Amino acid sequence: MDKHPLFALAENAPVAINEGRVFAQVDTMGEGCFPDTYLEKRRFLRKPLRSPLVEIGSLASLDELFVGRVYLEIREQAKEQARLMLENHPSVKEAIGKVNGDQGLAERIYHQVFPYLRQQQYDRRIQQLVGIALVDKDKESSPKLERLLEEDESKLIQLSKKIVKEIRRDNAQQQYVEEPRSAKEKFLDEFLGVDVRVPAEPTPLEKTFGEESILIVGKETYNLKDSAQGRFKISLAGKQYGLSGASGSLEDYFSTYQQHLGQEIKALALKEEINEGMVLEILRRNKVRFNNLGEMQQYNEGDFGFIVREGTYYVFLEVPTFAIHSKCDGKYYLFNQARIGIPVYANYGNLEYGDVVSINDNNHPFLHLYHEEFAPICVGYNHLPTSGKDMGEVIAQRLRKVSDILMFGYNGPAYASCYQLREHCHGCGGSHYADHIASKKSLEEKGIPIIEDGVRG
Repeated sequence: MDKHPLFALAENAPVAINEGRVFAQVDTMGEGCFPDTYLEKRRFLRKPLRSPLVEIGSLASLDELFVGRVYLEIREQAKEQARLMLENHPSVKEAIGKVNGDQGLAERIYHQVFPYLRQQQYDRRIQQLVGIALVDKDKESSPKLERLLEEDESKLIQLSKKIVKEIRRDNAQQQYVEEPRSAKEKFLDEFLGVDVRVPAEPTPLEKTFGEESILIVGKETYNLKDSAQGRFKISLAGKQYGLSGASGSLEDYFSTYQQHLGQEIKALALKEEINEGMVLEILRRNKVRFNNLGEMQQYNEGDFGFIVREGTYYVFLEVPTFAIHSKCDGKYYLFNQARIGIPVYANYGNLEYGDVVSINDNNHPFLHLYHEEFAPICVGYNHLPTSGKDMGEVIAQRLRKVSDILMFGYNGPAYASCYQLREHCHGCGGSHYADHIASKKSLEEKGIPIIEDGVRG
């Protein structure tokens, strides 16, 4: 952006500012010059050097001239200022942050993990070995994904309106003055909806120089005083002034002016550039969207899905009801259907995972008697997958692997006494698994698969 003409002029010739009026030195008398308006420089033992001063306008009129010349640039800066203000507004940053966080996590799980859980190549060994279907076709699942993933445009618009309202409220700093009004006038104002407040806002140049009376010479500024003593004498319409000392540099005033101009550009951005359309464009560009899937606390599709617990998403897989024929005492131990889950986190568009847990307690020996939800699962020396086509495949593989370990990995005699399937524990005497004992006949009648103790997964 071009430099303001006042500062450009002051860099090349003396300029005086008095009562909001601006005077510039000219070489010779001409149009606009008056004999009683001049700048005189006293010289030792020589005749003073007098130069005419011509009034070039008021601070306000020079600002108007400058703004008119750089108006398009100011509008572009206001638009950029508006964009930066919006992108850095807490509500916008929060909305964008949620795309890389929990808000988009449900959809990311659906698209990145669930396809692998659906694929036939991940069918569990129980289907192959026992020949039963793990997924009940009549089992109730969550609503169809098409409905869940439909973007709720109204929520995005509501958020945009809220952000515009917030940012204007947070930046409502313009001061107003109000003329005294009679009771009757106030009543009519309120009745007619008239706002008689008038902005008391000087231009950036007026804010910069205020009520100061100064002379700018050689990029230095000096205060004017009524006494005409000193090196310089200034006559403005017959009233003579001298200098009372330096008041700062021209660069200091220019810096102050830029700050005030920046505030005006910000005000313009707030008033005319910031709108719901700009907010929507920023949100959409950053893939902020709302759908019902992201607001669900649980979603299931057959024997897998996700559940939210204390803000953490767990992708779960259901381990079917099965029984183990124990080598320890020859009895059959029934374990009801259970969900195993793996916590999944969002990390800037990528998925990360934690340890697999048992979401509900079915007292499997590998839970080590933790009678609680989301209990840790002991997988012993089994190695869980850590590589795949992508992180979604790894998560699905780990769930399948732990499911197989729970069903096929039990080898009773190899474990501590409390984790051996016996009616009575040989170590502490407790009946940890007595409630799980079932007859072989009842298991077969119900079609419950029986796993022989010691068949490794």
